Amino acid sequence: MDRQIQKAGEWMKAKIIITLIFAILYPVVLLILFPLGLVCAIGNFICDFFDKLFFEMRVNYISNIKYLIEKLKNF
Repeated sequence: MDRQIQKAGEWMKAKIIITLIFAILYPVVLLILFPLGLVCAIGNFICDFFDKLFFEMRVNYISNIKYLIEKLKNF
């Protein structure tokens, strides 16, 4: 019986140590991941903005070329 109590006490110590490790690591991981996620989100927004901008420019460029070709054909 004494051995079982000793094993239970060792298991409780291990659980407390594991809990303390996670309690220390969790905020540290959040402090690293949150700014990283924020940077990625801002970068993704900027990339999407420029992608849409350049897509509009490409569409306008192609339509302008088609318009010029039509004008030259009719000339």
